[in-house]
Amino acid sequence: MSYLMENKVGKYVYIYDCISFRGENKKVRSIRRVVGKTDPISGARIFKQSYIDEKRKENIIINNPTNIKLYSIDDLNECEMKNLTFLRF
Repeated sequence: MSYLMENKVGKYVYIYDCISFRGENKKVRSIRRVVGKTDPISGARIFKQSYIDEKRKENIIINNPTNIKLYSIDDLNECEMKNLTFLRF
């Protein structure tokens, strides 16, 4: 059985691929590996390229979000000078 799990470590939330199975002595075991992390601003899951390629071979399509807006210090300074805001409520 395989599933995705999120675990918070410090201020970051990492995404793990967990695989559960029964060991030689009939006890349940699981193996976890990091496959990505959650963007702290948008909450979107960002997967490692190796995990995306692995799933693509299994005919499972995973897309990383590309619509996250990034602003430089110059953008913020220019915005502050013009008295504009990026976020409007």
